[in-house]
Amino acid sequence: MPNHIAIILDGNRRWAKRNLIMPKAGHWKGADAVENLMDWCEEFDIKIITLYALSAENLERNDEELEYLFKLIKERLEKLYNDPRIHRTKMRVKAIGRVELLPESIKEVLHRLD
Repeated sequence: MPNHIAIILDGNRRWAKRNLIMPKAGHWKGADAVENLMDWCEEFDIKIITLYALSAENLERNDEELEYLFKLIKERLEKLYNDPRIHRTKMRVKAIGRVELLPESIKEVLHRLD
């Protein structure tokens, strides 16, 4: 089993379009898939997960979509922070890249997770 896996979180809007659902629902499905991935990694003792979540290009999306994405990211980070597994396993969440471009609310949760 690998010790480290990396995944690019991409294609939620395309998936939603193919499945005839709203793009927001596609993003929720993608977030659910990340939670399932974490369960799988815990089961197979994979210690490091790298998720490429937002590109600089993503940050050029319209304000409404960005507001929604930031809300979803913050909610899922809060949920992760409150998940007993991260405390039991001493999991750390490290944001890398241009974190300064993220809203303060997300940076605050990331700080607590690190």
